[in-house]
Amino acid sequence: MIKLVAILLVFLACTRTTPSRDVISNEDRAAIAAEIERFNDEARRAWAQRDASIMIPDTTQEGAAAMRADIQRRMDMTTRVDTMIEDLDTLHVIGPDSVLAYSKQRFVRVMRLSDGEEKQRISTVTHVRTFARRPSGWEPVGPLLARDQRAWWAGETPAP
Repeated sequence: MIKLVAILLVFLACTRTTPSRDVISNEDRAAIAAEIERFNDEARRAWAQRDASIMIPDTTQEGAAAMRADIQRRMDMTTRVDTMIEDLDTLHVIGPDSVLAYSKQRFVRVMRLSDGEEKQRISTVTHVRTFARRPSGWEPVGPLLARDQRAWWAGETPAP
């Protein structure tokens, strides 16, 4: 019985003194949110200038040229950007100095179709980015992943 109590006390002492890896400070959250806003500002600038190379610069990364060409095609069809917002949603700590950041983007624009008609296009996406703490602050590392992409024309009911 004494051994069991001793083991229990050691366990409780360890769990109380070990900091949780699932908690991130409000300061760190604000810094990551600011980085996400910086990316969104860059995307807004790219759409305002109708220049996909701002979002996807020339690289040797496989598929980058095709992605850039597809975005450029959609930019060329766009006559007006109404809304482009991206907000930090959730952070998941994956290590002492790294997190997965989930942000949600809503993008509303008017596009000119091949028949000359203009229609409003609404799209939403969840972006997933890995951030690492560096001496200079939180920096994105690795690729930007897109999940739960949805797009629909104004007046349509979006698919679930």
